[in-house]
Amino acid sequence: RDRRRVAARVAQQPAMGVDHSKEEQSGSRNWLWAAVGCFAVTSATALLVWSPYWFSLHSVGGYGPIAGNHAKYVVGFAGWLSSAARQVAGFSVLDHGFTAAGIFAAFVLAAFAGSAGNKSDPGAPRAKFSAGPIFAAALIACASLITAPLLGLAALSAFGLSVIGCRLYASQQSQAPALPMVVGGALLIVWWVGLFVATPCYWPYPRLLLPWLYSAWLVIGVLVDQLCGVWQNGARSGDLRGESGGQESLRSAEPAPHRFWPSQWSAAAVGVVLATLPLASFCRPTAAASKSAAGDRLGVWRAARQMHTKLEKQAPRGASSAVAGDDVSRVVYVLGEPPLLFQLAAAGEALVRPVEQIPTTSALYAGQSIPTFLAVGPHATRDRAYQAAWPGQANHWRLVGEYAYEPSALVWLDLHNPLASGDHHPLASGDDSAGAGHTFRLYEFLPAQSSAAADEPDGPEKMKN
Repeated sequence: RDRRRVAARVAQQPAMGVDHSKEEQSGSRNWLWAAVGCFAVTSATALLVWSPYWFSLHSVGGYGPIAGNHAKYVVGFAGWLSSAARQVAGFSVLDHGFTAAGIFAAFVLAAFAGSAGNKSDPGAPRAKFSAGPIFAAALIACASLITAPLLGLAALSAFGLSVIGCRLYASQQSQAPALPMVVGGALLIVWWVGLFVATPCYWPYPRLLLPWLYSAWLVIGVLVDQLCGVWQNGARSGDLRGESGGQESLRSAEPAPHRFWPSQWSAAAVGVVLATLPLASFCRPTAAASKSAAGDRLGVWRAARQMHTKLEKQAPRGASSAVAGDDVSRVVYVLGEPPLLFQLAAAGEALVRPVEQIPTTSALYAGQSIPTFLAVGPHATRDRAYQAAWPGQANHWRLVGEYAYEPSALVWLDLHNPLASGDHHPLASGDDSAGAGHTFRLYEFLPAQSSAAADEPDGPEKMKN
């Protein structure tokens, strides 16, 4: 009887193997077509959303002028390391320890949330609270404070990418891969890696880090979920594919040499953060950069209102209005300072417009010439094109006011190198001393017949906060 049973099982095995192979092939094909479908839907959605903006540019010359302007700020791979170092130093100026606090808070909240149980299923077993994640979070946060915050965040999120990679690999080993997890994980990896490579190829404006930071914190969220699960479930918690999905765990209950225990996971996370210490020593911001963190965010607002007051005295409303009853008595052109343009309009200037070049004639309103003013600031005075054009146009403009202001940390980092005392803006010439200060200048256009009399102008009125 036993022999017949064994023979029957042996006879069934080849057939069962063939059927199982066909099921796996069918499942793989279905998953592949589903993945291609998701990619097609994503591409079509992006095309539909952005195509109206693309076509709207045809009326103003297409995308070529925009691409040409962007090209002036591209440093490429030749300047990748320098740009990355400045981004690291600038992030240290702006961070104030919030990165370390965020990492610690994420671990603590995840640890308590994991031990609270599933409210939708009261009968489910409640996970035992473990202080391991909090201890690990404290170590990781301290390591992040010791090194440069951005480097620690990059290293920790890179460690999280390995977790996502394990998820994707494990999903491929299953008969029915979790498609949302595969698509989301792949997009997150491409998002993180692509921006990690591309962002330092551009001039290191701190705001350009935001898209990459979003991906980094999402990756760290995956890592926090994994580490908390490892600590709460002990040796049985190696499931890199999510226990909530009902899939088979990648870690068995029995220890094995190639599997990590909770303490090893935490030590690895702390280790990758501390490994950035040698690099951090080359990315320390200077004392001047650190002081810029206390910059006044209302400096431009105050300067704009002082400038508006001066304009009211220089060209009062209604004094030279081209249209009876019209309040437009002057026009103010702003060169290279969008915040100042916005604040002047908010202060009550009726006609304020941006310009790319120094105007060569007075403005016309209702067919008549009206007083014309030009406002410039540090961004304009550092521009090579402005510095080349200004000597030939200076005799047509009379300086009527200077308005010093204290820039915010974000604006300061746009204008200065946090790693050195000198300024090295991509559009600046070798000598930046002319534009080293943070001052807005207001000029009034002089008609041709009166430009000769401007050789000895009255001293400008200087206003400082």
